[in-house]
Amino acid sequence: MKDYLKSNPLIPGLFFVLGMAVLGFFVMQTAITFKSFERTVTVKVLAEQEHPANIVIWPIQFTEAGNNLEALYT
Repeated sequence: MKDYLKSNPLIPGLFFVLGMAVLGFFVMQTAITFKSFERTVTVKVLAEQEHPANIVIWPIQFTEAGNNLEALYT
């Protein structure tokens, strides 16, 4: 079997290319995961602070007032 691999370098070359592609995929996934840990939100109000966050929820509230319930629904 070793003589066949020496005479035909295509098979070891394919294994090398496949291994490098798999290695590149895992390095890319690791870099994306590592970069996602650095997300921060900076809010400037009276005091400047940095807080790590994955999601931001801005609650919005409004009220309607009136004497006619049907008019309020429309």
